[in-house]
Amino acid sequence: MDISARSLLTVGVSLSAASAIALAPVAANPSALTVTKPDAPPAVVSDVRLSAVSDEIEVGIANLQAFLDAAAVTVADVVGLPGRDLIGVAGGIETLFDVALTGWIDAMSDPTAAASLSIVRTLAVDAWAKLEENLGLGNAVITEATEQVGRLISGAFTGSGRNLLIAGANVLTTPLSVPAYAGVLSAGLASGQLVIGNGLRVIQTVGGAAFDVAGIAVRELTFQLTNLLGGASALFTQLGESSDSPLIEAVLGAVRDLALAPVRAVVNLGSGVIQTVLMTANAGFDVVLDVAINAVDPVDSEPSEMGDRGAAVPVATLSAPEEDPAKGDIPEEDIPDEDTPVAEASEQELAAEEATEKSEEDSAEESVEQIEREAPTRNEPTDDDTAGAEPEDGHDHRSKSGT
Repeated sequence: MDISARSLLTVGVSLSAASAIALAPVAANPSALTVTKPDAPPAVVSDVRLSAVSDEIEVGIANLQAFLDAAAVTVADVVGLPGRDLIGVAGGIETLFDVALTGWIDAMSDPTAAASLSIVRTLAVDAWAKLEENLGLGNAVITEATEQVGRLISGAFTGSGRNLLIAGANVLTTPLSVPAYAGVLSAGLASGQLVIGNGLRVIQTVGGAAFDVAGIAVRELTFQLTNLLGGASALFTQLGESSDSPLIEAVLGAVRDLALAPVRAVVNLGSGVIQTVLMTANAGFDVVLDVAINAVDPVDSEPSEMGDRGAAVPVATLSAPEEDPAKGDIPEEDIPDEDTPVAEASEQELAAEEATEKSEEDSAEESVEQIEREAPTRNEPTDDDTAGAEPEDGHDHRSKSGT
């Protein structure tokens, strides 16, 4: 009896304890709870900011370069104003000589004097016309060189400024980045190369323009001397022929042949030598500066395109050349030029093919003509064939009168 009561008491205590544990609230420990989150992507705010700053620098440099280019064009126009004034003066004097001497010649009644004055008019008009032409050539060289020098100087300024500003922006955006500080050093070196390279290009441009102007001056002087000597020679010839005196004609001819002709030959020879020396010196000058430029700043070796060197200029999109429908799919390099041996061989082959086709056509026409000539002979029936021929249907078609 005691064992049964003890067992029931044990079971009751156990049930009470279990109920208390189940119904009692459980307090959660926040420090014990851990939530695993996926790894977030690294922040790219600095890269975006750097890209935006670089774009702003590029746009600003491009606008500045466009302004400086326009300024260079304006300066070149101003530099060319005196030359254009001289060209106008030379053209006016040329017109004056032409009109005045033409009127004077028309008013003369003496043919000998009119002929002599015609020679003088040609001499004067040609002299001033050539001066006007060479002034135009020299002025174009000077203005072009001025504009190119302005573009080179502004390109060195804007290009070096662009390099340094972008490198500084990299350092400010990522101050703890070692490559950013290395970029500053690289930008400084690149800017130095650009400035020195464009400086050498300025020297090359100015030197080339000086050689060109010198060549134009030599040619102008040569023409004026030879024109004067030629006019004097023609005048001596005309005066000697119109003098009706063999002695005067002989004296003037001797002066022309013994004095004027040798001087003219010496002038032409000296002019040729001077121009050859100038061309050789110009070529050597260009070679030396090209080597120096390529050693210092080998990025762009075209001197004529150095105006925008270092500036932020948009790159033009390259497009494929348009195809000519007449050429089909044949590439341009496969089409031989007219003066090359390949073109000559192609023409010979085409001529041979045309000759062969023509001979074949002639043979075919002769065969057709021969067949047409022989056709009546073959189709004409003979007496034997007429006598022995019977109708195809096998019946006797003779007339009844013959039966």
